[in-house]
Amino acid sequence: MNDLDGAQHVHDLANAGIVSLKIEGRMRSASYVGAVVKAYRKLIDAGRDAERVMPEVRVLLDQAMGRKPTQGYFASSQPADAISPFHSGNIGRFIGKVTSVEGDRAFVSLQEGVEAGDRIRHHHEKSGERNSFTIKTVYHNGKPQSSGEAKQEVSLVLPGVKAQTGDSLYKVDVRRRRQMESSGRLMKPAMFKKKVAQATRPELVRSILKKLAFRSSVTQARKHNTKPGKKPVQ
Repeated sequence: MNDLDGAQHVHDLANAGIVSLKIEGRMRSASYVGAVVKAYRKLIDAGRDAERVMPEVRVLLDQAMGRKPTQGYFASSQPADAISPFHSGNIGRFIGKVTSVEGDRAFVSLQEGVEAGDRIRHHHEKSGERNSFTIKTVYHNGKPQSSGEAKQEVSLVLPGVKAQTGDSLYKVDVRRRRQMESSGRLMKPAMFKKKVAQATRPELVRSILKKLAFRSSVTQARKHNTKPGKKPVQ
């Protein structure tokens, strides 16, 4: 299954009476959860002015390094892009399949741009084995460079990895995100965990649930033209 992208539908969901969103966090990195939660928080806080923050939201979701995004059943009763049957269940952005191997270099026609410092996961299609490495140099037309663009045929050095033709490569982290984290501009996993613990204190959770219940009551009352807490006249 691909990742459900409901960013542009948040306002419609709120109007329909939805008061809570579930964001997948199981088997995801803290950086993924942090980026996605921040993106949807911005949309919710922006309300009717969501288009103003949408560019920033798109950057956050792109940096989250999840699976291929899809609008799923938001857009169609039979979404054709809900799954990618020829890709594994790897978390990350698919950058291409290995077209040939020479020594420790794997050649790939890029589906998405990469740069030195990006973190890549190699998936051996036959055995299912996965190995990760950091790009040191990108080679294009035999010349070393710091990055490669989509649709370019490049080669990457896979240290300690025995790649074969047909293996898949996924981008699972980007150099810029790690730089932001090391500079203190991005929350580190340990701090994120601490913030989550603070935000899930029982007394705070009870207070939030009470507010959400009242908001839902107000929304329903507006629909039926009654006061919050009272049942509509049949």
